[in-house]
Amino acid sequence: MKDGKKHKVSVKLGGYVQLNCIVKIDNKKILDDSLKLEFLPWDHKEKIVPFIQQQVQEHNKIIDERLPDEEYLYDENQPRLAAGLADNFADGIPTPFYVKKLLKLFEEQLSNPTIKTRKATYEKIIFDTIASYGDEFIVQFRQAQLDENLVQEEAIWLLNHAAHREVVKFAITILGCTNCEKYKELLYTLGLHEEFTSYVIFAMKNGTIRANDQIWQLAQSVRGWGKINAVEQLDATTPEIKHWLLTKGCENNIGNEYLAYTCAVKGELDVALYEETISKELYDGAGLIIQALLNEDAPQESMIIRMQA
Repeated sequence: MKDGKKHKVSVKLGGYVQLNCIVKIDNKKILDDSLKLEFLPWDHKEKIVPFIQQQVQEHNKIIDERLPDEEYLYDENQPRLAAGLADNFADGIPTPFYVKKLLKLFEEQLSNPTIKTRKATYEKIIFDTIASYGDEFIVQFRQAQLDENLVQEEAIWLLNHAAHREVVKFAITILGCTNCEKYKELLYTLGLHEEFTSYVIFAMKNGTIRANDQIWQLAQSVRGWGKINAVEQLDATTPEIKHWLLTKGCENNIGNEYLAYTCAVKGELDVALYEETISKELYDGAGLIIQALLNEDAPQESMIIRMQA
């Protein structure tokens, strides 16, 4: 100090919802101030959509199925699930009043899109999985008849800021409840990651035209749970698609038995094998389908085929 004397200086910092700062000199308080702490759930985290876009831009496909949010989804003792698998475990029973509350928060966000309202919606989204409440939410969302332009603006905001996969799924879903034709390219890119393939297919089928073309492209580009969903949702409207189903549609990284029955029916395997001669490609594809149908671990539809045979 300028007077040459030694003084005791103490500083106290603390607080949960706000940062409190108290400074004393010789037990005399000279500063007592506070600052409200505002933690944003998307701040200081890698964003998911740019992560996917970069891979697709560089490789035209997803080469790393891991997502940036996995570090706080899985711990070292919890095995990482294949992309798209976790949604299959959802019980489809939403938390009571959860959908109503989420929709109300999103409506507030639309009418007053601020950091506060967006944060409230974001935090509510990551509280549960959309696989559990999605069907009920879509029904109530459509009944609300919200302004389509505002919905799309906030859906894109969520996609641009999403550091959690559930936020991406939510944003894709609400886009699919609008006319989202102009976002088809973005949706297709996100659909290449199999965590989001089924949600993108919903959006395309409900919000775009000629969606079957993009679904077929996705079916040819993904190999796991995304392919299973894409093939199941694909309409075999052309001979080319039917041929692909019988020759390439069944094979996937999860288990060929999951798609064998679907490909046999949609590709009209019985009609194709009725010809006097068939190509080697069809011969190999049909053999793969039949072998999968005979697998004891095949789904129930394949069991029906074996019983009829």
